[in-house]
Amino acid sequence: NMSGKNQKDSSIEERKQLVAQAIYFLKEQKYDEALEILKNLTKEYPNDIIIKQNLGMVLYEAGKSIDAIDIFKQAIKLDPSVFGNYFNLGLVYLRIGEFKLAKNLFIKAISLNPKADFVFTKLAKVYFDEGDYQNALKAYNSVLEINGKEAPNANLGKALCLVRLGKTKEAKKFYELVHKVKPNQIETSRALALYYLDIGLMKKGLGLLREIEGEVVFSTKKKEVKIISK
Repeated sequence: NMSGKNQKDSSIEERKQLVAQAIYFLKEQKYDEALEILKNLTKEYPNDIIIKQNLGMVLYEAGKSIDAIDIFKQAIKLDPSVFGNYFNLGLVYLRIGEFKLAKNLFIKAISLNPKADFVFTKLAKVYFDEGDYQNALKAYNSVLEINGKEAPNANLGKALCLVRLGKTKEAKKFYELVHKVKPNQIETSRALALYYLDIGLMKKGLGLLREIEGEVVFSTKKKEVKIISK
C-alpha cells in the first residue's frame, strides 16, 4: 500500500540524513557525536552495510582500532563482495602492526577490484617498509599500469625500490620522469639531486639543489651537503 511505501521512503531518507550528519561530525573530528549517531543507527538497522562502513571509519579515525576491526568484520559478513571493507580492515591492522593480516586483506581487496590503484599503493608501501623491494616494485608497476606511465608517486616509489635492489642506473630515468611531471615538488627534486650526487654527477646534483634550496656548500671529503637558505 502507498502509505507503507511512503513510510519506508521517509525512513530511508532519514537514515541517509543521519549518516550524512555523522560524516560531517567525522570531518570536524567530533568523534563522540558521530559515534552516538552511528551506534544508534546500527542498533536499529543491524543489516545496513553503509552504516557499518561509516561506523568502522569513525572508530578507526577515533583511534578505537579493536572496535573498528569488529565492525569491519561484521560489514564483510553482511556482504563479502564489497572490496572497500577488506581495504579498510587492512588499514586498521596496519595501524596496530599486524602487517601480514593487512597485506592479505589488501590482496583480497585487489582480487575484487583489480583497478583500485590506491590499494596497490598501500600494498607497495607495506612491502617497501618490510624490505621486500621486489614485491613493492611489482605493486608500483601495477599502479602505473592502471594510472598511466607518468604517475609521479608510483614512479618515485619504483625508483626507490630499484635503488634498494642495486639497480641504480635503471632508477635514474624514473627519478627524472617524476621531476619532469612534477617539477615543483620539492621532495622529488631533493631526492633526485641527492641521487645525482650519490652516483657522482656532482654538477647536476648541486645545480638542482641550488635551484630548490639556495646556495649549496658541498664537502667532497665528508660527502656532505650543507644548505645555505635563500
